[in-house]
Amino acid sequence: MKALLEVENLHTKIGQFSILQGVSLSVCEHTIHVLLGRNGAGKTTTLRTMMGYLRPVPGIIRFEDQELTGIATFRIARYGIGYMPEDHNLFANLTVEENLLLSLPKQDTHVRSQIAKMLDLFPDLRVAWRRPAGTLSGGQRQMLALASVLVSKPRLLLVDEPSKGLSPRFVERIGDALEQLRSETTIVLVEQNFYLAKRIGDYVTVLDEGHTVYSGEMQSFAASDELQKRYLGLQTDKKGGAK
Repeated sequence: MKALLEVENLHTKIGQFSILQGVSLSVCEHTIHVLLGRNGAGKTTTLRTMMGYLRPVPGIIRFEDQELTGIATFRIARYGIGYMPEDHNLFANLTVEENLLLSLPKQDTHVRSQIAKMLDLFPDLRVAWRRPAGTLSGGQRQMLALASVLVSKPRLLLVDEPSKGLSPRFVERIGDALEQLRSETTIVLVEQNFYLAKRIGDYVTVLDEGHTVYSGEMQSFAASDELQKRYLGLQTDKKGGAK
């Protein structure tokens, strides 16, 4: 299977601090590729570097054989790459409807069908359609943030911690939505909830102190208690499940 996105030997600094010190991964089309690692491993910095907010020196980022290294963020978005950061970027005083309309490309002539598709994917947004985004629950805000990126139909979606702080019910719904999207787009997912990650992930790359320390199929990683303990610090219960 040909890679849609290739990242090679990323080194990224923030100020004087070296955050990434050799991150590499290969992402195949129509898969969910999960980035795992302890807090501070460099997962969010990897997404921000891919999206052009930070510039790697050295390092290479390729999307469909087009090198994106050093390209401005707005130009990267034009290649069909969407980014959902951890901090939402919603307009709190605008309604759900208004947030989605603002996220649509100006040239999109299928406004109604795109909006309807987002509401089918996230039914919880229907009941909050006329409410300001600032009044939504945490789960509804995450759904709106994800819908606001998806409405532009990205070919590659970078998602940072979509389940953070959510109730189990909303974690399941976010996971279900991401699984449905696999047939339409490719997803790179940063996720601390290992239960969700192993349920929906096809492939995994593990980061530790800014380095890639493991890459492979999620099924193999999820089956190895030793790998989970070594790289994530997870312990297993008597039934063999990570906790």
